[in-house]
Amino acid sequence: MKWFRSIKTRLARRDEDPRLTVATFGKHPAFPDHIESGIGTMTPAIRAFKQRFYNNGIKPLIDSGAWRDKPEERLLPEFDHQFVALSDSEILVGRFWSSRDSRGRAEYPFVAVVQAEGVPVHWTVEIADAVQARLRTEVGEAQSESDLQQACRDAQEQLDQALAAMLAAPPATLAPRLSEVIERFFREPALGPDAIGFRRALHMIDDAAAPRARGVPESTLQLRMPRADGNLTSQLVDWSILLLETLSSEHAV
Repeated sequence: MKWFRSIKTRLARRDEDPRLTVATFGKHPAFPDHIESGIGTMTPAIRAFKQRFYNNGIKPLIDSGAWRDKPEERLLPEFDHQFVALSDSEILVGRFWSSRDSRGRAEYPFVAVVQAEGVPVHWTVEIADAVQARLRTEVGEAQSESDLQQACRDAQEQLDQALAAMLAAPPATLAPRLSEVIERFFREPALGPDAIGFRRALHMIDDAAAPRARGVPESTLQLRMPRADGNLTSQLVDWSILLLETLSSEHAV
């Protein structure tokens, strides 16, 4: 399969200064409506993500009532999600969970995003998850905008400390683990006998990423994979390593 004949390493862009940045937006009881300007450091990449995901993504669906028309068995009881967005220039790792504004409207989530530049994706996902878990607790206890700002400052300080420790670590501890990741997927019972689900996913991704003839538009691929046993964060790390190391830099994930 072409995937394994053209492995590329894009886990960190060493021409960039290593940096971790945290920001939040969405709804919170300390605000009467959406936190439009965000709290924390709203970088251009995070602002662009907010526009795509929140303003142009879930907000129109909620405002239009599109999700209310779905059968109950197709709806989740609340927001409680983690995500990783990868491109050749940055990594965005985040969480969003159900929240409400000061008027009690509970249709929208609260969103926390960490942007990483110049650092390995597997390390970023693990650190961002730990920091955002603590941030979620502080956000839940926050009673005012100043409390939220302090929670983001605390999270940023934790990220800065983690980054300093990572940069002081021996390079070998940060080495990509693609072979281990592939081995774990092949051993995962949730992916079927002889990892048939994993093999099918590889085939679909390989086909979607193949060069197109001139004039043929690029396609977008969405895959829903069975959730494997174990920690969700570890699974995000594994998929991130696999996709970022094997896809070329022109593909965003």
